[in-house]
Amino acid sequence: MFINQTKRILTQPQTTSFILLLLKKHKSSISPKLTSSYFHHVSPLPLQYKTISQSFDETAAKYPDHECYVFKSEQKRYTYKSFKHEVDSLAASLLELGFEKNDRFAVWLPNTSQNVAMTFAASKLGLIKVNINPAYVERELEYCIN
Repeated sequence: MFINQTKRILTQPQTTSFILLLLKKHKSSISPKLTSSYFHHVSPLPLQYKTISQSFDETAAKYPDHECYVFKSEQKRYTYKSFKHEVDSLAASLLELGFEKNDRFAVWLPNTSQNVAMTFAASKLGLIKVNINPAYVERELEYCIN
């Protein structure tokens, strides 16, 4: 089945995140790739030409000790510095697993701090993160991946 395509990353001893590298489809079936997007409206603020990752890194450098995220259900608090460290660690792990820019990968996680960190790590590397509903049973998961 698809178990051979599964790669694991341990982000915490009690939690295993499953990351599935999705196989690329035939190039003929892919629609033309957009190279830019631009939304314009009247505003006194200029458009920022930065990625989410670039904005986050700038904010983390400017306010390293300020609170960044609070996950009440997990009893976790992150400063920008600690969250950036976790995001960078995840990004390094994804690189070690062989992911490259524009690769798609599926994340089968509930709404947790690890899912948010995975989103920022994907942005940092230019990966396409595909969220898969953690309530899916094996049949639904297999259909989603194929």
